[in-house]
Amino acid sequence: MSLDLFEAVKKKIEEVYPFLKANKKREVVRLVYEILKSGIKPDFLFLPKYKNYEQLKRNLIAVRYPKSFKEYPLNRFYLPELNLKKEDSFIEKSDFLKIKKVVAEKSLKDSKIVSNIIKKYPDVKIDYIENFKSVKKSLEIAGYNKRSQRLYVIKEKFDFLKKCPCTKNCLSCDYFVLNLGFGCPMECEYCFLQGYQNFEGIVLQSNIEDYLKKTIDFFRNIKKPIRVGTGEFTDSLVYDDITEYSVDIIKEFSKHKNIIFEFKTKTLNIDNIFNLPPASNIAFSYSLNPDKIIKNSEHYTASFKERIYAIKKISDYGYSVGFHLDPIICAQGWKDLYRDMINDIFSLISPSKIRWVSLGTFRFKPDTKKVIENRFKENIILDQEMIIDFDGKLRYPYFLRKEAYIHILNLLKSKKMDINKVYLCMEESDMWKNVGLAPILKW
Repeated sequence: MSLDLFEAVKKKIEEVYPFLKANKKREVVRLVYEILKSGIKPDFLFLPKYKNYEQLKRNLIAVRYPKSFKEYPLNRFYLPELNLKKEDSFIEKSDFLKIKKVVAEKSLKDSKIVSNIIKKYPDVKIDYIENFKSVKKSLEIAGYNKRSQRLYVIKEKFDFLKKCPCTKNCLSCDYFVLNLGFGCPMECEYCFLQGYQNFEGIVLQSNIEDYLKKTIDFFRNIKKPIRVGTGEFTDSLVYDDITEYSVDIIKEFSKHKNIIFEFKTKTLNIDNIFNLPPASNIAFSYSLNPDKIIKNSEHYTASFKERIYAIKKISDYGYSVGFHLDPIICAQGWKDLYRDMINDIFSLISPSKIRWVSLGTFRFKPDTKKVIENRFKENIILDQEMIIDFDGKLRYPYFLRKEAYIHILNLLKSKKMDINKVYLCMEESDMWKNVGLAPILKW
């Protein structure tokens, strides 16, 4: 549908505005395409008859962004060339976790991860290389689409632990990231990795013991609880049956009570964690969205019901649990969708069992928009109004973000959730204040 619409828009713009030069024509094509795709107008009858380009552009932006247009200057609306290619489209596959090739550094031939891969995938060929630096790098959609078919097993030497790279001018939550794993086989349409990852495959690091030692040494003299986790560049547990990272992490960090360790996931690959005694400083958090959004936009992930039942199972076993409403997607009917979601969560899980909740609205670097719309041509997540905001990222306008946070906070309050356990992810301090949250983070 979207490819047909794209071709129809290009043809119509040539017909109605033959006087436009190439660059101006591209902006008009994008605006008209987005107006029609998002359902703001059902046909071409809205097209203005202006021959003055600036007047034409203003009119179209006012149609595409009816609320933001009055609040922001024209340079805040991102209008790159629209160039949709059929061959770049995401195609859903039932065997998305099927690994066709493994590439490992020679020194890791006898490592636990390689041994586990051989046990699980005895027919998969393993190629050995000197080191990962020799792997070809490129930001190609075709390569990214095939990444789950190839695993790289490497030994990390430098990049073990870092403070969460909070966006400039945002209030930091003082989170630390353990850089275990890079790349995710799941297909969330909003994922920033599709505009960031520059190699074809998934990386698994073999030397988990170095990660644990570096982290413990770094926080050896810490006097207050600190929160550390995996899951920035991958899902924390999606390959846990191969890596067994969770086993090593739980065994080690359960001895260090001032380190609150968090696994973030959207999978049901949690069997390993029930083979160990639970520890109060080990937490498992699920990223959650309303069921409709998960079905539309989070391919290959556990369903909404599966996730909340997993949270309950993990909590009942004795681990701490949390959830992340990030990114909040303001799709059509979003208020009702999030209301129903909150009702479903707390019909199963007591708010007293939840250790934290994060809220963050959909945001991404502008260039990622072109990747999303090419890979997921029928997406619903790019149809809302988004502008280039304070940090150079595309975000919902301030008034919509504020409305979303207040709406969800009110829903959480209605369920007796302790609001001191709720924090905003990558937001300005002004937003915290305006939605009634204090940055007093107690893990």
